[in-house]
Amino acid sequence: MDYNPKDEAFDEIVICKDILNDIENISENVHNAWAREKFSNGWKYGDTVNTVLKTHPSLIPYEKLSEEQKELDRTTSKQVIKSLIKLGYKISR
Repeated sequence: MDYNPKDEAFDEIVICKDILNDIENISENVHNAWAREKFSNGWKYGDTVNTVLKTHPSLIPYEKLSEEQKELDRTTSKQVIKSLIKLGYKISR
């Protein structure tokens, strides 16, 4: 498979400080949504990812995730926000 992800120049997009202050709450919601989807499909906590047994070590509360795992959710959250901004949406409180 030959896959080369497009560079959409998201690095130039700046997320305002107010949203960045809430990025941890947004990231926790991203994790919880992912976990709910996994649980609804029969997955459960396990020490390793096993697609046959449907186990995953990240099926734990957000606050118990490692910093590395939390950073994955933060990155996802920021990329979604940047995508919305690039598409012309305005985000305000």
